[in-house]
Amino acid sequence: MTASDRAMFTRPLVLSLLIASTLEIMNLIVFGLILGQADNLAASFLWSVGVGGIGMGAILGVMLDFIVIGQLEDSAAKQATLFLSTLLLGLVAKVATIYLGALNIHLGFSQTPVIYLLTGVATAIAGGYTLSYLLFTEKGKQLVVRLGL
Repeated sequence: MTASDRAMFTRPLVLSLLIASTLEIMNLIVFGLILGQADNLAASFLWSVGVGGIGMGAILGVMLDFIVIGQLEDSAAKQATLFLSTLLLGLVAKVATIYLGALNIHLGFSQTPVIYLLTGVATAIAGGYTLSYLLFTEKGKQLVVRLGL
């Protein structure tokens, strides 16, 4: 396996982890710090970034490798990436956070679940669009290479 073959499969995973973790840090800042809903910031960080960012980012990256990479190209690959990001990072992660007791206790999202869900879906769409741009456009691929990813 050549370095470019390896990069083809590792880039979706690395970029998914980075994007999902960034989105979860933003959620923690907005809902935990600005809105002051988190009881314990250390536990909230662990759940948000550990489970949400790293966990869901890894799942998204692996799903992209299995479903999209080498199977779909161009517009279809971008649409599949956007769909998977919205589904996993937006709907699944946010609904799980709202309904799982330990997460809800630490993060305090029961006070504003609809706002949390809507912002989660919106940021997941933005993340999916960014991810599809970086993975499936020439300019995006050049940027990723320049950044050393």
